[in-house]
Amino acid sequence: MRTPPVRASGTPSTYGPPAQDRLWADAWFAIAEGLARAGSAEQAWAVLVASQEDQEPFDEDDRAASRIVDLLTGAGAADRLEGLLSASTGASPRTVAAGFAALARHFADRDTARCLRLLDQAQQVRDAEGAAAYSNRDERLAVFAGALARAGRAEEAERLVATIGSPDVRAWAYAAVSVASADTDAQAALHCVRQAARVTRMSQDGWVRENTATAIVQAWARSASADRLGEAVEQIAGELSGDSMSHRARALAAEGLWAHAPEATERLFDAFLAHMDHSLVPEAAHFLAAALPHDPVRGSRVMEFLLGLSYPRGFQPDEDRALFCLLTATTDSAAARHTLERLVQKRESGIDRGPATVLALVCAALRESEAAHAMALDSTAGEEERSETLAHLAAYAAGAPGPSVPTRPMAEPRDCAHSALRLATLLFPPPAGPDLLHARELLAQALTRDGWHHALPVLAAVDPAAVLRTRDVVFAHLGLGD
Repeated sequence: MRTPPVRASGTPSTYGPPAQDRLWADAWFAIAEGLARAGSAEQAWAVLVASQEDQEPFDEDDRAASRIVDLLTGAGAADRLEGLLSASTGASPRTVAAGFAALARHFADRDTARCLRLLDQAQQVRDAEGAAAYSNRDERLAVFAGALARAGRAEEAERLVATIGSPDVRAWAYAAVSVASADTDAQAALHCVRQAARVTRMSQDGWVRENTATAIVQAWARSASADRLGEAVEQIAGELSGDSMSHRARALAAEGLWAHAPEATERLFDAFLAHMDHSLVPEAAHFLAAALPHDPVRGSRVMEFLLGLSYPRGFQPDEDRALFCLLTATTDSAAARHTLERLVQKRESGIDRGPATVLALVCAALRESEAAHAMALDSTAGEEERSETLAHLAAYAAGAPGPSVPTRPMAEPRDCAHSALRLATLLFPPPAGPDLLHARELLAQALTRDGWHHALPVLAAVDPAAVLRTRDVVFAHLGLGD
């Protein structure tokens, strides 16, 4: 086999393989694999980089970098590899980011702080490529602030929020910290929601506006005094466009209102019950998840509504059908399993490749754990979607859904994955009780370059010490000393 030209220093020449010669590129990669098995980190990485020099960005394959990282780590060269990644100038940002992410996976179950530091480096490299980088990083810092507050560090979380540049994401982050700390530090929660309300929001993006306003509603509902709750909730809900968004904000508010103002909660429920139809299934799921632990009568009314819905022919979304499986299983297990089987087959056939999280949760709740895990690892899904599904399955396994985490600023506002998680946990809790070992295994798989922020809220509930260790790394990186 012909070998690539090599300089005296031992690194390949700058002449990469011709773009049209895929076999030649494969030959270079085979050489990189051999060097990696032998633990030759510098040479293996240099050959990999050279093999990709003439490829178009869309031709690059993250799996190549991941494979070389796996082999080098297995050969005991993880520390040398990390240094190479940090100093790598010839590799594309995508390849370097993939390298950091693959290296992070090897430390997920034994050095969480290092794992998350490597994931942060992967994200920084990725952010440098795109125009939306600043917003992406802001959003991830905001999610981390919420996890830090849930781990009992509301004051430090607030310091982190103050570093976020985007006003809208900063407002969302203050609200997330308020929601996360409401049950343990009422004073901090009230202070943070006031901070969120004071921020002048500027985004023209509809999802960002909806999700930020809704997060503030949730925060007021969980933290404010009863005489301010109704006014604040109605005022901010009035900013939202359309009935469904307003109902969603009120449903999420109801979850936190019960402890402070049960009468106000009942009014929110009754107003929604008067308007329910098939277009409001995600909002009804939010109301049902909020009602079941507190008000069985209203919960039953929402359940009856959902199970009695009729749709125009062919109109029913698969996410709605998956939710109905969960509810139907409370009275007719055979019918629920029949519908679930058809939904899984439909997804496996490629007919439907929509979000998998709700369907995977229903599989887990109905004791189809292998199907749930396979769906979470679906190779046709994006890395972020896989991480989101794995994180929700980890929360279910741990029996720790927690309060509804505010929907991230740039996410689909009508997402009902967390409601599905809460309903699965309430209606069909794990039969042997919380399985923290399995939850940690799922979280280790969720800690990927693009999706690690989905794992953080669950990690804060399952292993808060890991979040606190990571705090040291993040604060040092941002210059936020003690």
